[in-house]
Amino acid sequence: MWILIFSFGIRAMAGADLLLMPSDNLAQIAGEKLGWKFPKAKLIEDILFTVIAAALLLIFSGDVFSVIGVGTILSAAVTGPMVGVFTKLLPFLDVSQPIK
Repeated sequence: MWILIFSFGIRAMAGADLLLMPSDNLAQIAGEKLGWKFPKAKLIEDILFTVIAAALLLIFSGDVFSVIGVGTILSAAVTGPMVGVFTKLLPFLDVSQPIK
């Protein structure tokens, strides 16, 4: 449930051309530069950041699953696609420029 609310919030803020969180801005800019739609860029970014965090945890603490749990993995895998679903279902959220 919280992933849906979080995804809707990202979609609404991006559609209203409001300031996004830095990681969401990075996904938006990377998507524009690479020709990807925002949901795909967000998915790749979230998974990449989760893998990097897991690798650093493994290197420095040896215990990945004490910090990265099912919620983190679900959030990384589902947020981008859900933003895409909200983009298709709620096009009226676009105030200025539509998310591709």
